[in-house]
Amino acid sequence: MPIPLNPDQQHIVEHRDGPALVIAGAGSGKTRVVTQRVAHLIHSGVPASSILLLTFTNKAAREMALRAARQQGVEPDQQKILNGTFHSMASRFLRRSAKMLHYENQFSILDASDSRDLIRAAIAEKIGKPGRNFPKPSVLSSVFSLAFNRNCTRESVMQSNYVKRHFNLNELISLEYPHLENYLEELLLILGRYREKKRASQSMDFDDLLENWLELLLKYGEGLSLKKQLQYILVDEYQDTNHIQASILEEPAKPHQNLMVVGDDAQSIY
Repeated sequence: MPIPLNPDQQHIVEHRDGPALVIAGAGSGKTRVVTQRVAHLIHSGVPASSILLLTFTNKAAREMALRAARQQGVEPDQQKILNGTFHSMASRFLRRSAKMLHYENQFSILDASDSRDLIRAAIAEKIGKPGRNFPKPSVLSSVFSLAFNRNCTRESVMQSNYVKRHFNLNELISLEYPHLENYLEELLLILGRYREKKRASQSMDFDDLLENWLELLLKYGEGLSLKKQLQYILVDEYQDTNHIQASILEEPAKPHQNLMVVGDDAQSIY
């Protein structure tokens, strides 16, 4: 039996169509409200397979989907709620459509160690043996990822090809890594080579998953099929969402605008 909701929470659960932004602090029951909203939608006749539930760990997303199913008195495996993180959903959709981007559907996903190794190889190929003060691969991996997460937009994905996207690396270094400014020319070469090597090895890092999913949504039929499939999109912990993730959400939500995001703006990291 679900814990009773207060009037504001009940209003959120029963909100039917159109966008909704729910701002609430820690301990206010945000996740419980999202879970009960999913259950309410299914009870109202919305097919579970047309609901997308996103949060920032796969475990949390699975638990929310299971609770929503159980509140409807059915076995969880009978409820095909799409649930997961942005990255897991990106991987899922890319696995079936990656060939549109000239990847095999069984592409590899790089972990942090794999990324450092490829960057190390890119350094060796582009500048040879680096000096003692040259930034380590782990530092460059963090710098490249931060540039991507701050500056990747739908415009950058639409306007240039994969290898040439540098995501304002020069601006980021000028503002936040001034001690690396003397290496900017080399870093741009290394970033370009790193991206070439990922592409050549049929590999994606975690940032590529988001970038390539957005490209699929913007340029190819994946966007149309997802728009047809999804009727309701719910995002928990929305304060952790960055620009590219927000752009990803916009595409499948366009036909109906049934997008509900829930978060605590006091904890925003972007």
